[in-house]
Amino acid sequence: MAKALPSAQDLGISAVQPSLAVASYKGATGGEDDAARGLYVAGNQFAAAGEHLQQAQDKFDELQSEDRFNQYQERLNQIANDPETGWKNAKGENALKPEFNRKYAEIFENERKKLADGLESPGAKQRFSRLAASAALRNRAALYEHSANERVAYEGKVFNDTIKLIKDNAWRAFGDDAAFAAELERAKAVTEKFARGWSTGASEETVSRAIQEVESNLWTHRIQAAVAAGDTRLARDMMGKATKSLTTTDKETLDAKIKPQLKAAEAQTKVDEIFSRIVPKNPNAPFPAIELDAALRKEFAGDPEGLRMARVEADYRYGKINAQQRESNHANFADAKRIQRQNLRAGYSRMQDVANNRNFNSS
Repeated sequence: MAKALPSAQDLGISAVQPSLAVASYKGATGGEDDAARGLYVAGNQFAAAGEHLQQAQDKFDELQSEDRFNQYQERLNQIANDPETGWKNAKGENALKPEFNRKYAEIFENERKKLADGLESPGAKQRFSRLAASAALRNRAALYEHSANERVAYEGKVFNDTIKLIKDNAWRAFGDDAAFAAELERAKAVTEKFARGWSTGASEETVSRAIQEVESNLWTHRIQAAVAAGDTRLARDMMGKATKSLTTTDKETLDAKIKPQLKAAEAQTKVDEIFSRIVPKNPNAPFPAIELDAALRKEFAGDPEGLRMARVEADYRYGKINAQQRESNHANFADAKRIQRQNLRAGYSRMQDVANNRNFNSS
């Protein structure tokens, strides 16, 4: 019967557990196995190499995820700023359609997924996903803000277009009270809706101020239309009706621009009356300059600005009368010369006839 081989313990050598080979080695001392020492060194080298490999992998994951994130940001910039398809270039109602925000949010996600799928390392994917998620959220927030701003701008455009149309209608129908009242009510209703933002609340003070401003502006526009048409009497009457509706700014505008025009028109009307009363119908009659100045002074007593305007108009008309008189005198002189020449020719002709008759009789 074969005899069993002696164990390591029988020979006085401690057994080395494979899993603890590196950890149980306390240093190379005389009598220890060279193989155990080599295993220890190799283990240390393997551990260091593994650590270096993990560091290299972590660095590669970081670089690769950063590279993909840069690509993602470039794509987000292109999606935002493309001259034809960029969401930042969508204006007005194009940025307000229901599918607008949803479409670009899906584009953000599709681009992120495409770049993430190209990464093999789980660590790189995880890091890229964190960076991309943050960038996507920022871009979606900017996208929603763009839509909100375009809504406000679009509201403003629609409101301005509506008010312009109302003002044009009021200008054309300035003398029609019923038509103006209808346009005014429409303007007030649209302004109230706009002031409340259609969907957002506004204080009653803000709404009231906006309505007053558009009402005042519409009255000013109507008065200007009347003045432009030469209907100064209607313009003056409308100014009286609109006193409580006009803002301070519009009152100042009318005082600065409209009232002088009204005053000039009134002065012209009064000069018409004075001329028709005291200026002779015969253009060749002497012009009553003294009587005219006295009549103007009386008519515009206490109104120096009105008197100044009336004298300007009177001087203009006096100049026209003088021109007519000169033309008439010139025409009369030309007629007199023509008649004189005709008479001379007729007289000479008669003298010739007499002379001819005498010569005939004497023969």
